Amino acid sequence: GNRTKPKRRLSEAYKYPGFRPRATIREAAGDGGTLIVSLDWRSKKSLRQLRRGLPGLDDSGQRRVRDLSCGGYRIVLELETRRVNCRRCGGVKLERLDFLADNPRYTERFAMDVGRRCSRASVRDVARELGLH
Repeated sequence: GNRTKPKRRLSEAYKYPGFRPRATIREAAGDGGTLIVSLDWRSKKSLRQLRRGLPGLDDSGQRRVRDLSCGGYRIVLELETRRVNCRRCGGVKLERLDFLADNPRYTERFAMDVGRRCSRASVRDVARELGLH
């Protein structure tokens, strides 16, 4: 029949503005219950600016962000974050990504799911179920 490629399904499940998932998923070392989905920036233009030392971008680093579970696995997104020069205050700040919650260790959709669960169960039960502190 007409089957879609796994990469296509992965990109549909992890649609985040400015990012695209890599074709492979890997297991977290020492933890068989966690899968890591690496996200790459769609545009390399800003990364080229960063390497050339142009104004606006300071440096970058890796961050792991918890997302909704899938198929009994915890899903962790791995993405590159960028520090930018703030035009208002002159300081250096982490670039704000719209799909992250107020706590940048979680996606917005994960935080919303935790909130919905807490309205139906105790906070302790939800934390235990999702492996949260």
